[in-house]
Amino acid sequence: MMRCLVRPAFLFLLVTCGARAPMQCPSDDRPALRTEADAAEELYRFAGRSLERGNPAGWRAALEYLVERFPDSRFAAAARVDIEECEARQGECGR
Repeated sequence: MMRCLVRPAFLFLLVTCGARAPMQCPSDDRPALRTEADAAEELYRFAGRSLERGNPAGWRAALEYLVERFPDSRFAAAARVDIEECEARQGECGR
């Protein structure tokens, strides 16, 4: 008999509390997505533009500075690969 009364009472309590709980509204407290390039990315882009304009010395200098200044950046890793590939081809690497 007691068990028959506990279930409906529990369900009533659950529904009542659920109905009175505040609704969760979306908030704008999240940090904004990054819309600006960081310094390492800009240096990498600058190096690419230097090479496109026929300035391999500027390309190499920018990449070497990038590796020196931002060694943990993903762009520094890409710069190392670019320099190594150019040296492997024995191309005009800005030296």
